[in-house]
Amino acid sequence: YVPGTDYDAWSYFLGIERKLNEVHSLNLTVFGAPNRRGRSIAATQEWYDIAGTNFYNPWWGYQAGQKRNSRIATTHQPIIMLTHYWDMPGKATLQTSASYKFGRNGSTALDWYDAPDPRPEYYRKAPSYLGLAFGDELATKALEYYQGSEAARQIDWDVMFRVNRSGVDTVFNADGIPGNTLAGYRANYLVEERRYDSKEFNLNAIYENPVSDNLTLQGGASYQYYRGNNYKLVNDLLGADYSVDIDRFAERDSSRVGNNEFYQNDLETPNRIIREGDRWGYDYNSTIHKGAAWGQANFSYRKVDFFMSGEFSVTSFWRTGNVRNGRFPDNSLGDSEKSNFANFGVKGGVTYKLDGRNYLFFNGAYMTRAPYFRNSFVSPRARNQLVPGLTDEKITSIEGGYILRSPYLKARAVGYYSRFADRFLNRSFFLDNALNDGTTGGFVNYIMTGVDTRHMGIELAGEVQLGAGLSVLAAAAIGEYVYESRPDVSVYLDNSPQELLQDKTAYIKHFYIPGTPQSAYTVGLNYRS
Repeated sequence: YVPGTDYDAWSYFLGIERKLNEVHSLNLTVFGAPNRRGRSIAATQEWYDIAGTNFYNPWWGYQAGQKRNSRIATTHQPIIMLTHYWDMPGKATLQTSASYKFGRNGSTALDWYDAPDPRPEYYRKAPSYLGLAFGDELATKALEYYQGSEAARQIDWDVMFRVNRSGVDTVFNADGIPGNTLAGYRANYLVEERRYDSKEFNLNAIYENPVSDNLTLQGGASYQYYRGNNYKLVNDLLGADYSVDIDRFAERDSSRVGNNEFYQNDLETPNRIIREGDRWGYDYNSTIHKGAAWGQANFSYRKVDFFMSGEFSVTSFWRTGNVRNGRFPDNSLGDSEKSNFANFGVKGGVTYKLDGRNYLFFNGAYMTRAPYFRNSFVSPRARNQLVPGLTDEKITSIEGGYILRSPYLKARAVGYYSRFADRFLNRSFFLDNALNDGTTGGFVNYIMTGVDTRHMGIELAGEVQLGAGLSVLAAAAIGEYVYESRPDVSVYLDNSPQELLQDKTAYIKHFYIPGTPQSAYTVGLNYRS
């Protein structure tokens, strides 16, 4: 439905099991799913109206007559898992697994230096902006131009190639070597690949013991080690010979701070020359350790079933910078402060059996969760600075409903309510002089703390057997997902440890949560010969 979103995916699976004896067996499983896909982005309503379709995708354009997407995501992270099964004395069982996940995960994007923004939906190209800045006549001409040309609404790859070959540039003291001068076509535009490669090791044990006809005990323990490597690669120089590993936003600010090394991404090799395949920009590791233990008791009787369970976990994470950049020479290389969190969760539920086909049930849970690594650092790409006041997320959830199970009719009606409190959100974007306090704009990190959200709704589903292998299925999910707080906001320049804004308020209470539909409905026919 969305132009430019080509998709190429494969998968493989291998499973081998060896029965050692009557009570022990081993299983080796290997699987993976390499895939490559063109991505799309949400645009504003103005651009959808100009394009005449809600499937407008500004991330692609024609190159040599072929569609080329600037945002290509490529992933291949295979998993190797070894599992041991043990039928213990009595009816108890113990399942122990060890797994290893590794591989690559990345997505391309455009980057530019000393050149106009190549994105067709850039807000300064929109007729609405041109009308405000230069008058209605220019806005009308722009509107006619964009509506009359699909190419004008897409990325112009040919222009970027021509700009990259339009003039020879010279870099002095290249690669940090005094007197080393390099002349050639320097990239005003390039395609970078933002990589999120990872290695993950897991240990997991699950114990189950049916003590009696009425009681089953379950328990388990797990350990997870995660190490992510986050960096950028030069994917395509678009006809240029080289680029230079500097930060364009910081270069603009270097005269203000009076530091000629301020804009260097790698202080150990200033003015580093980069070519296709080279790392540049940022390079850091994210390390996460998590251990957990849990237990559950299940009770079953003629008219009622119920369960109670609890979990305790410990999480530790930190950032390790692999390069020392000029903006934060003392806070970018090496390990950050380690963050440690102890969390717990409890839940329980009851099912009442009206008869063999009709059931009522109710479940409830309360748990805490460590903040996510990606939201815990002010700017993880640039420095080791943690978000002030990191705390656990609190989650409360209840659900209840009715279930019908009969030979010709199945139905389910559920109501639910979940509340998430004390969440952290961290977003990064370019801010155009919009603080109204005389501060220069730039690339900023926008951090919201104390974010509370509420998810509530009902879900209805049913399946009716019509006979002769034909059945009809229908489902409805009617929800309301909204913010329940007015979060505190802090804004940091990516090139400075100082806050541009602090203790401000985001008035988003009762706003809908983006990124998901509030309601969904489906109906279908199923035939089995």
